[in-house]
Amino acid sequence: MNVENILKLAALLESPQAEKHFSMYDYIHVRDDLPIEVTKLQEVFKDCGTEACIAGWAAFLAKPHEVIDKFDIRQVAVEYLELDPYTSAHLFVAGVAMSVTDPKDAALVIRNLIATGKVDWSLVVDEDYEEEFFSLT
Repeated sequence: MNVENILKLAALLESPQAEKHFSMYDYIHVRDDLPIEVTKLQEVFKDCGTEACIAGWAAFLAKPHEVIDKFDIRQVAVEYLELDPYTSAHLFVAGVAMSVTDPKDAALVIRNLIATGKVDWSLVVDEDYEEEFFSLT
């Protein structure tokens, strides 16, 4: 685990920039409330849209001046954060994560990951939802 890069990711998710461009569920569309000109996020994630999930934000930090193919985003994020497959799966694609809409909640889970070594979505989602999805893993 690369603590320095994970802390950068948490800080970015706590920034005002992330508030308008974060989604763990629907990151393929272009938001209606953005200016007409192409944003930096659109340039980097040309195949996705203007919203990014945790993996997308990590990939953006890793390669802010490169166009990243949507099929490579997760791998770029894993390498940047130096996560093992189990941790990355729970952080990026666990079903429970899809309910997270506030990037600050994602940052809280990420900061907790540094402290505990575990992804714990129960910090930010209700128990029923958490139990439903974690019982599948």
